[in-house]
Amino acid sequence: MHDESFFSVICNDSKYGECCFCVKRKNNTSIGYLDGFERLVNISTCRIIREKKALLIYNIFTMKTYAEILIYHWRKCAILMIIGGIAGFLLFYILPHAYSASVYLTTAIDHNRTGSLDELEEDRMLGIAEDIINSDFVLQSVCNHSEACSVENFRKDARIQRTIDYWSLTVSNDDAVMAVTQARLWLETAYEALAESQNHARQAEMLEIRSAGLESCIQDSVNGIPPVVCDEPDFETLLNQLQKTAEETTQERLLSHGISSAILFGPMNLDHIDLRQNGSSHGFLTFFGSTIGLFLFLFSIFFLNESSAKLQSPGVDQSELSDSEI
Repeated sequence: MHDESFFSVICNDSKYGECCFCVKRKNNTSIGYLDGFERLVNISTCRIIREKKALLIYNIFTMKTYAEILIYHWRKCAILMIIGGIAGFLLFYILPHAYSASVYLTTAIDHNRTGSLDELEEDRMLGIAEDIINSDFVLQSVCNHSEACSVENFRKDARIQRTIDYWSLTVSNDDAVMAVTQARLWLETAYEALAESQNHARQAEMLEIRSAGLESCIQDSVNGIPPVVCDEPDFETLLNQLQKTAEETTQERLLSHGISSAILFGPMNLDHIDLRQNGSSHGFLTFFGSTIGLFLFLFSIFFLNESSAKLQSPGVDQSELSDSEI
């Protein structure tokens, strides 16, 4: 609050309405303007206060006008949204479709044979099996039973994903039947390749056990201990058998592709095939079309309508303001 002794008159200024009041000294000379919070301000500040209030009133009026326009043209909005929804629904049948067929192969590790393994070791063991599933040999076998198929193109359409306890083999194709057929072939071929690789891995393990026995017999023969448990007591014969067994072990390891026989695979279930259609669904395209219709309605109302073009922000008559009023 200002000291009443400083001025004697607070007069209403018609130029600024309720925004400011002029303040005069006792000798009736103007000293400035008083805003709504009873702060003494100059004419420039009072002009800003007036413009802000006018803008606030304009915004309220504009929002009310827009709301009236929307309510008045609600039928146009509904028609455009319905047309857009129908167009989106029909677009589903026009766009090209692709299908994805997924088959699953369960897996586990026999820790009774491997002992305790950390996460990195388990990942390495399962990664070797995954390399076999996705190998060129397996994919080429799939393409040999499919028309117009090559390993390069099949890799583009195929995808393998591994979780904790199963692999997901997915094949995409424009033809749903072809997608299912190739997915089944991939699972069958991969299952056979894994089983064969594991069989070679077990053979290699048996040969390694035999090699350890032969080495023991050779060591006993060198030390002069009678090799009573060995099939051949002759040193040269034992040495030749050891060399032959080592070669067979190496060959079996190569044929096993490094897979471990401790990996367990579940039964091959060819009846569990998930077929999905890629791309947008009916519901999404219908909703998308309705949304486009709504935006077209808003655009036509607020940008192309002549009535909205006439809405102009009220200005302040600057000619009425002069420094003589300060």
